[in-house]
Amino acid sequence: MATVAPSDKRSLHRLRPRGVVSLAVYQGDRIPPAYGILSDISEGGIRIHSDRILVQGQRLQLRIQFESERDLFEASGQVAWTQPAKGDDSLLGGSLTGIQLSLLSRESGHWLRRLLAAPEFVEPDSESRDYDDFLASLRPYLDRLGDYMVVLGLRSKKR
Repeated sequence: MATVAPSDKRSLHRLRPRGVVSLAVYQGDRIPPAYGILSDISEGGIRIHSDRILVQGQRLQLRIQFESERDLFEASGQVAWTQPAKGDDSLLGGSLTGIQLSLLSRESGHWLRRLLAAPEFVEPDSESRDYDDFLASLRPYLDRLGDYMVVLGLRSKKR
């Protein structure tokens, strides 16, 4: 069941990445990972454009690839809200999703705060990105993104 994004009553400061920040969303052992693009982030949560509809309340494991970082950032999270895409048939199945983050350690929190202070993150514009337009502009990259995230996941399992 989809829910609408909450109004902007956040206590934590949200930032938008200048470039593309990709992530893999693990929903369980028997479910293939979903892939997404980060729309914005704070210390407490993220908003993503995903290739799947995620369910409110669902617990997830996240692996995020920031452009400036060699290693994947890992966190757990819980779906706070989701809004399915309203595009044509080629875009159905995706969603805009808010995920509350649970950092795995105190060091993860320090790492994330340091990263968010870097110039690769900016204040969100007063205009928000329209989900369908944003997804359509990313369409040429989505297949490559999925392949890239699978390879990264396989590499990290070998370590």
